[in-house]
Amino acid sequence: MPHQDLQDPSGVISATEVLRLISEGGPFGLIRHENSSTIDVLLGSVTTLDALSDVPSRTRGAPGPDVLLLVPYRQITERGFVAHDDGAPLVCLQVERHLAVEVSDFVERCPQPELSITDTTYDLDDEQYGEIVRRIVADEIGEGEGANFVVRRTLEGQIEDWSTDRALGVFRNLLLNEVGAYWTFCIQTPERTLIGASPERHISSRSGTVTMNPISGTFRMPSEDISDVELQERLVAFLSDEKERLELMMVVDEELKMMAALCPDGGRVIGPLLKPMSHLVHTEYMLEGTSKLDPRDLLRGSMFAATVLGSPVENACRVVKRYEASGRGYYGAVLAEIGWDEQGQQYLDAPIVIRTADIDPQGRLRVGVGATLVRDSVPEEEVAETKSKLAGLLVALGMAPARSRRSRHSVHELIPPDDPRLTVRNEQLSPFWLNESPFAGEVSDLAGRTVELVSAEDDFSIMLAHMLRRMGMRVHASSWREGDERRLDADVLLVGPGPGDPRATDSPRMAELRRLVAERLHEARPLVAVCLGHQVLADALGFELRHKRAVVQGAQEEIELFGRRELAGFYNTFTAVLPRDGRGLPFDCAVDGDEVVAIRGPGFASMQFHAESVLTPRGYQLLADTVLAALAPDRSSPSSDDQPEGAATVSPP
Repeated sequence: MPHQDLQDPSGVISATEVLRLISEGGPFGLIRHENSSTIDVLLGSVTTLDALSDVPSRTRGAPGPDVLLLVPYRQITERGFVAHDDGAPLVCLQVERHLAVEVSDFVERCPQPELSITDTTYDLDDEQYGEIVRRIVADEIGEGEGANFVVRRTLEGQIEDWSTDRALGVFRNLLLNEVGAYWTFCIQTPERTLIGASPERHISSRSGTVTMNPISGTFRMPSEDISDVELQERLVAFLSDEKERLELMMVVDEELKMMAALCPDGGRVIGPLLKPMSHLVHTEYMLEGTSKLDPRDLLRGSMFAATVLGSPVENACRVVKRYEASGRGYYGAVLAEIGWDEQGQQYLDAPIVIRTADIDPQGRLRVGVGATLVRDSVPEEEVAETKSKLAGLLVALGMAPARSRRSRHSVHELIPPDDPRLTVRNEQLSPFWLNESPFAGEVSDLAGRTVELVSAEDDFSIMLAHMLRRMGMRVHASSWREGDERRLDADVLLVGPGPGDPRATDSPRMAELRRLVAERLHEARPLVAVCLGHQVLADALGFELRHKRAVVQGAQEEIELFGRRELAGFYNTFTAVLPRDGRGLPFDCAVDGDEVVAIRGPGFASMQFHAESVLTPRGYQLLADTVLAALAPDRSSPSSDDQPEGAATVSPP
């Protein structure tokens, strides 16, 4: 969202005047929005709030920002999720003056005092962080607790003779040396100074258009001078790396869950794109949808991005709290600017707080950083990634030498946005989420039918609900905890996905899912089950459940599904296995080796994979087929024809 579209500053003033105003004391925010030639200067007063609902708002006023928020990570407890309570406050800078200064003028006139930083160390050394990587892969991802997790380590140090001038000097260095940042900022309050260059928009809203920007996958720019040909070869190898591709698709799925919750029309996936910075190149997508929600509700409903937490988010919060010994402060949370545009509508612009130094008035420095840990993470590589992510900030702090860098334009010249080596990634994704599907309208045999969708702590259920509504079904969603809220007289009960071991005997969640499935089978009423729900159904039908030989948390696999080859997105550690003699079973099973990936029988149908995932290209059709199979016990399983017998007839939207 370009800066000039967001607000109309009251005037561009000289850097000399900006520095004079700042020298008078008091809170301020300096923000350079992506690609802007000016810096916004926000001056005002600071208050501390308890909740996002307490953020003040004018009913309507002149165009420009009302407030600048520093939202701490612990605010995620507003969603009912867990976090260490480190006391980091929700800070609101109420904007009283909004000015602007040219970047070139500020850089020329800004003070440049030298920094002396002592006692620098990581709270977790390389060996300790590497051990956490091993434990996360084995004990969390390997036990079905989630697809990926981001655990923080913190660089700490002491800056001698800390002052506002020194803060401005660090900000100046970022302006000079970093490229590609969404926000480059210096924000000072009585309690702290935050200085950073965040590459990632968390969420923004402009004229009803909501945008999120999942970024994942990291290419480290070579420190040595290499030719354009060699750099292009390395970039192509990076784009071909399956781990990097799936790492990004996992966070796209996770943020699509948020978009489906916040936007009635869900989210449209745009990209992929390359995001070059001074020391790194990331891959990213943009997600767009429409919403009439208040900015405070958008912030609350999107706390916080999977790119800095993991997925599914609710359980990732538990894992982060177990592995991190202290609170995160503002790391992984957001800054947020809320104001009014020229049309009299509120806007929201909120970057993620990463690549950011948090410095207290005594000069104590803290910089949080983390790597996205997935099933095939290598500890040494993840340790190196945490260091590479801090490279630009360390240069600005004078802790590392600046090096010659290529412009972001040179990277885009080597791999332009329409390069087939980049766009090929979309060929195996769901056209439903790319907004390119000709078959994503009402399903005639499902329109008007009711479904009770039970979430098992994974917001993939919200994406399922969005698809079912698009088919014309009437959906009521409830949590596994909300027994009194369920509408069990619905035409279909859908037991959804969630983390954990389906064999656990001490889990209230698993016990409730087993009870729901058993009752529905006993009543012989239509039942659909997805992922964890599929495993619980398989257990009730007498299948053995065990660990998969190879964990597929966030994987795209080709399977045989009732006579047709399909690509499907899998997020599972456990699986149901076919008995050695599977003949005579009173229902149909689709198997991959001996692993059961789908079941269809009288009044029930299930999928181990996620039809709602962006990783399942024909997911919309497969979900419709599965619901129809549960509703029509005598329906034949789809044949291998292009339009299988018994498959859903979908009208164009």
